[in-house]
Amino acid sequence: MKRLKLITMLLALLVAAMVMVPMVSAADDNRVAVDVSKFSTPQLNIDNSQEIVNINAELSPVKGDNVYTIPEGSIIDHSEEGITRVFDSFGRQIIVMDDARSSMVSTPNGMKPSTHVHEVPSGSMITFDGERTTYVTNGNRLLLTVIDNSQKKTPVPGLPDHWIESAQMASQQNIGRFSANWNVPSEPPTEGSQVIYLFNSLRNSEKIIQPVLTWGRDSVQSWRGAGWAVSSSDEYHSTLINVNVGDTITGLMSYNSGAWSITFSDTTTGGATALGISGYLPNTNIYPDVVLECYNTLGDAKLPGTTTFSSFVLQNPSGSSITKSVTADYRDYWINLYGLTKSTSGLNVISSYPYNSVTLHTANP
Repeated sequence: MKRLKLITMLLALLVAAMVMVPMVSAADDNRVAVDVSKFSTPQLNIDNSQEIVNINAELSPVKGDNVYTIPEGSIIDHSEEGITRVFDSFGRQIIVMDDARSSMVSTPNGMKPSTHVHEVPSGSMITFDGERTTYVTNGNRLLLTVIDNSQKKTPVPGLPDHWIESAQMASQQNIGRFSANWNVPSEPPTEGSQVIYLFNSLRNSEKIIQPVLTWGRDSVQSWRGAGWAVSSSDEYHSTLINVNVGDTITGLMSYNSGAWSITFSDTTTGGATALGISGYLPNTNIYPDVVLECYNTLGDAKLPGTTTFSSFVLQNPSGSSITKSVTADYRDYWINLYGLTKSTSGLNVISSYPYNSVTLHTANP
């Protein structure tokens, strides 16, 4: 009997250890582009008799909370008229939606129609094939095909108006790696409808990649993280993982043969979640940033605690360091423009030379 109990205990420990294994490995840092020429899209059979429905969560091939699950292998088609149709892998129409009538969901690029936002499993690769077609794969599995014929694009400005605090480096010509560490800050003293994003990122005027820490998204009032790819059309993020106040986060973006890997890691717990993306953002003429982005956060009590980004690594593809320097602090411009100085008094951006750390101060510890 004692032997049986011992074996049972060992099996339980083994299962627990397997659960604790991080969701990504070092191999995710070297993700490469996928050959999408092997994929063919079937003829899409449009069914105009099908009733238009409204969805209240992002379209996703995964099952879980806060997503509208569609079958693996689905084809998403966005029309010029703002109608989104989902077809199965054989081209049969499953559902038809009106983008304007579907719920809006929060993203690091503001509110977007739920039909244009997609959670994908950690480790997935997003491959852009030209201007209109995107393939989402995970290993040898084709998860989604997204065809974008829509004309309504959400602009991605150089500095979004909800970047409450940020520090930006000069445009770089040949980035191979950008990473930063930061601690999960304290939660807002007052909980409400606010949504908070903290991240380091790489961007140009049209697209951003970013390992993102978020609070309040999907009305979840706790800290979670994921890798994001944000553009003027569809947006993708990896599986969200839960993190705790005080945990150390590493946000990493690395480039290899035309593909970026975006990894959000909790080095305290060992958890991680990653997204690969190809044909999307070049590694030249892009800006590295660290950012506090907020929505519905008027007043000090609705902001998180002060956050320090440190241990910056900025390298070219060969591994040589790139000189780092902060070129601008846009905090004062946006704070004054939106009249936040009267009720948000603790904001201040402090950077060290030569860009070894940046502290995004709030009035909260």
